[in-house]
Amino acid sequence: MVTQAQVARDWKTSRVYVHKCVRKGCSLESLQSARDWRDTYARQRRSTDPKQLKLLRADEDSPKDAVRAKGGARTKKLLQKCFSRPQPPPDSLEFSLDCARRAEEGAYILFRQALEERRDSNVLAALRNYNAALDGRLKIEQWYHSETEYRRHLIPTETARRLVCKGLNVVVSNVLALPEKVGPLCNPESPAHAIAILRDECTTLIADVQKSWPAEFLDDVVWPTLS
Repeated sequence: MVTQAQVARDWKTSRVYVHKCVRKGCSLESLQSARDWRDTYARQRRSTDPKQLKLLRADEDSPKDAVRAKGGARTKKLLQKCFSRPQPPPDSLEFSLDCARRAEEGAYILFRQALEERRDSNVLAALRNYNAALDGRLKIEQWYHSETEYRRHLIPTETARRLVCKGLNVVVSNVLALPEKVGPLCNPESPAHAIAILRDECTTLIADVQKSWPAEFLDDVVWPTLS
């Protein structure tokens, strides 16, 4: 940054005049950027002299302006190509990553245009924008890889639901078969009595589990008909 006093000395003019120019938008980023603003705005006065007007029209059609216009058209085409590509779904991780990469690419395109125009103030501004976009893209990529690795170890809800219900079906079927299977071993002298007691306990256990089981999962478990 430079001061208004430094700009006044560089322009060989008064501070009052520089102050008025700053209020109108003159850049104080550097002496060169201030000169660029002065050359672009402060000296834009239409001439009434026919000879001067002729020179101005000739200057507007100069090769330099033609090259600048061609560069602007090429930049616009590159930007349109960059931002018109198909994108991933908005609710996906890839969407944020794609947006960050497009922002960096667009900033780089504008930076290249500023370099071709060779105007220091534009180059500095475009370089700052590109560095910010690059930093943002790197941070998004780091977050993307970290989040992808974290989600790789997660089980989808539907898969977890199927696994839990499948395991519960195995438990329920084994509990139902338990009385006949172990009743005679528990009381060889009166196996029917042991089976009846075990059946009552197992039925109560299954009923308690069924009552506490989430309603949205009930249809995925083969529940016995309890009397």
